[in-house]
Amino acid sequence: YHPYIGCVHGTADFLQKHHYSSVKGHTSIDIDFLEQLFNDSILPSQEECAVIEPLTSRRKYCVDPQDCPYVVFTSQGIHKHPPPPPHKPPELILRGVQNIIRQMRNPSLTRAQFLRSPELEAFCSQYNASTPAEIHTSFSNLDRISAIIQKQRLLSYPAGQGYNGVLYIYNTNPFIREYIQEKYFDSEGIMILCAFKEQIQLLSQLSSFELTSYLLVVIVITLFRVFTNQETTEGYYLLFKRVFSLIQKVTGDAIKFSSIHSTGIYGIVVDMDTKQYTGLGRFLQEIDPLRRPILWQLKGIIIFCRVHFFRTITEAVGNNNRGSGIWNRMAALIDCKSEDDYDQLCDLLIIHEEPKVQAWAEHKRQPIIKAGLNKSCSNIPASIYDSIRNHTNSAEQSHHKANAAGKRLTLVAAIQNSAKLDKHDVLQYINRTRFGIHHSYRTANMEVNYLRHMAREESQKRRRSSSAHLSMDSQQEPQPQRFRSQSRVSGYAFSNQSITSY
Repeated sequence: YHPYIGCVHGTADFLQKHHYSSVKGHTSIDIDFLEQLFNDSILPSQEECAVIEPLTSRRKYCVDPQDCPYVVFTSQGIHKHPPPPPHKPPELILRGVQNIIRQMRNPSLTRAQFLRSPELEAFCSQYNASTPAEIHTSFSNLDRISAIIQKQRLLSYPAGQGYNGVLYIYNTNPFIREYIQEKYFDSEGIMILCAFKEQIQLLSQLSSFELTSYLLVVIVITLFRVFTNQETTEGYYLLFKRVFSLIQKVTGDAIKFSSIHSTGIYGIVVDMDTKQYTGLGRFLQEIDPLRRPILWQLKGIIIFCRVHFFRTITEAVGNNNRGSGIWNRMAALIDCKSEDDYDQLCDLLIIHEEPKVQAWAEHKRQPIIKAGLNKSCSNIPASIYDSIRNHTNSAEQSHHKANAAGKRLTLVAAIQNSAKLDKHDVLQYINRTRFGIHHSYRTANMEVNYLRHMAREESQKRRRSSSAHLSMDSQQEPQPQRFRSQSRVSGYAFSNQSITSY
């Protein structure tokens, strides 16, 4: 048998609160002494069971708070401070905070965003408070709020916020399932193709589009997004192959290119990313029945962004030389009337200019680069070349609009935010085409816009003039002594995975 010490009022129920403890140790046990100790009044017997809880005990419910509505607080030694305040908020308040975080549905929610949220402000107003610390003192410790946010994040996204998290929201959220068209996770890496059916239908009708290291767009309507961690030639090749195969599957018609099929897309505006346009060339060569070289494919389809071109000039000569003679000579490459003139200007830059400019000219002399910069070096007909937008500003504008929701987001958060933006763009486009509803009240009338521009210019002149007068007056007054204080702030940031969207 195994001896134990238990309360005489104890029962067989393992949830009962009466005392029970096993006799521990491997020494011999004096059963007679134990019987006398408990049965022969060696110690005074008690009519009721009293349980002494250790300091680390965290009993959730009292046995009978009405019969014994008291709590004994013991303090050892001499203390000159009051007992510590409650370190845990009441259950009702805690549930309220948890509900707010759950309803916000933000997988990348930070403590600062939560504290500034209107939802929290409305919750605090219910308790006639403006901050959580006014509701309960335990919220003065901001780490407690961070812990609550992290716990709700784990409960809401049990699969994490990487690729497994994407699979989870794909299976549980119909809106995201409609948005994510295809997803790949293999030895090549992660690639997730995202677009609504309306976007794909619109993309299939275009004769040209812009491509940057962000996304495909027309004007400011995003048409397709690809989330991937591949930034190689092979990655871009797979991107184009999978995107255009998906378009064919959704629309029933294969995308055609004018240079190959004599109809279809006339041009693609890209930045000067070697991996990007080489991957595009490989894809075009694969769908070309004659399997013509990559150089031939690219000379008949790509146009490089001029904004990026001018930016490379500034990087080569420096900001101080922007608009100078050398800057203008380099920029003249895009205006050369023939390929011979283009090559000759490159040779002159290589012979007479500094090493940085020489390296720049060597790069711009490459057959693919000059075909994308100057219509005289391209196989695209000149009339079509001139009609295609020669910059990717719309794509970058759409990228910056997406950044308004935050930067360095997790994969799950990036896809959720993109889905909301793209749905809004699609609805704007549909309402514009069907009902003529513009996205703003700004008129397209030339005269009205001209007069508004003049009024804005006059207003700016008045502000500059008034600020100049204030500056002169302040210089005449004696300047107070200034003190400079310096402080050092250290910080750190974490990134789960580098995700790029195209």
